[in-house]
Amino acid sequence: MLFVFVLTCYSSLTRADLNTKELRITLQPSLISLDPGGIQDSQSWVVSRQVNCQLVRSQGSIFVLEAAESIKYLNPLKIVLKISNNAKFHDGSPVTSEDVLESFNYIKESRNILNNVFAWIEKIEPIDNKTILFILKRPVPQFLKVISSTNYTIFKKTFLEKARQDKRLWKNPLGCGGYKVVDFNDDQIKLIPISKGLPITFYISKTNQIDANELSKYDIVTIDVINDSKEIMHFNVFETFDPAQFFIGLNSNSKLWGNKYDRCQFLAGLDNKNLLISYGKRAIEAKDLFPKGTLGYNLKENFNERIQTIAKNSKNHKSAIKPFCLSYLTVSIQEKYKNEYLNMVNKLYPNVYLQPISNVKKFGKDFISENCDAILFAWKSNYLDGYEYLTMFENNDANFSGIYDKETSDRILKSQSISNAAKRANEYKGIVHRIGEFCIIKPLFTLQTKRIYVRKNLKTPDIGLISIHQYYLGNVTR
Repeated sequence: MLFVFVLTCYSSLTRADLNTKELRITLQPSLISLDPGGIQDSQSWVVSRQVNCQLVRSQGSIFVLEAAESIKYLNPLKIVLKISNNAKFHDGSPVTSEDVLESFNYIKESRNILNNVFAWIEKIEPIDNKTILFILKRPVPQFLKVISSTNYTIFKKTFLEKARQDKRLWKNPLGCGGYKVVDFNDDQIKLIPISKGLPITFYISKTNQIDANELSKYDIVTIDVINDSKEIMHFNVFETFDPAQFFIGLNSNSKLWGNKYDRCQFLAGLDNKNLLISYGKRAIEAKDLFPKGTLGYNLKENFNERIQTIAKNSKNHKSAIKPFCLSYLTVSIQEKYKNEYLNMVNKLYPNVYLQPISNVKKFGKDFISENCDAILFAWKSNYLDGYEYLTMFENNDANFSGIYDKETSDRILKSQSISNAAKRANEYKGIVHRIGEFCIIKPLFTLQTKRIYVRKNLKTPDIGLISIHQYYLGNVTR
């Protein structure tokens, strides 16, 4: 009954009301998913941040308590978290230990990427209705940092029981964040605040860019703005530190690649100079699998030079006449840059064509099954740790390469048992070197910052200081 009521009230607002009362925000092309039990892209994180809550929440380089009222280390292996009495689900019911336990169990059983937390946890015990005890297998200094990332959202136990049977319920999850979903379709997502904040409409872009003359339709723009217009004068522009590493990955099952040397020759032959120029000064040539500033970044060894060395030791590979299928994630590649990616491959395979993927759940194994030859994508980190990049090479749904190497997968998992950050970083470097030997991926460039356009009549405290997917929009006022 409450849900019907708020829907009716929302729909009764006039367009003039909405222009002054709601926030109109762009999203990059994406098939938004609020289900934490799979691969989620950065745009899903933006929406999830508003709708869902966590025990602790990352805010740039620090974390803050959210559903948790307090955290206490009894010893290096035992951590007690007390749930706040203010933490409530959208139906008004309180968040309990049972809900937290069920949420972690759901993520553990349904997501096979970014699972390092569950390699650390011996068990989770509810002490009482509002207190949880995490028991670790070994001391893990980065434990709180990891569970504060945008991957460990909390839902009501009864909702999860139903959602296991009916995935459609994830269109309107029963979370404990400051907003709830009232409309969810392929073009837009509408949210209303539970107590305070402006209503929000997220508009999902089809092209990943917007003409400057169209800025009048929005309040916060997170996609590329092309051309010039007086409308830009009504916006403040923020450059947020939010590194995204762009890659081209190869499907080792493709008939184009007879062996790894064919793949190495192709990757080594790619010239991305014009691509870098097209992105402008924000683009930095990538020299490692991780972007600079990530734990495990290797300043001394050039990942792409290693590929070139292997390619020199191989026989010349002739480009096939057959068409070259180049997939790309629509959330990653903007419309205005697509020709430069095509031109980069066209020099080696003139019959190249693009195949868009809007659903990130098709990023890994589904991409392989569709028989495309290569894929373009960008990858982001939540807490600037190399594991977040290495996880795509584990035997999981994110592995796009078709190569499932047990030794590599085991090393990635075991690296999460190394508590010393310096030693863990060195292990990451060794794993990256091994991955380079397969010739299945080439880092192209890094965009260190994300550009955000914010209408000048908005008060947006601290926007630009953290990634947009970490920012809570309920604090925005006019």
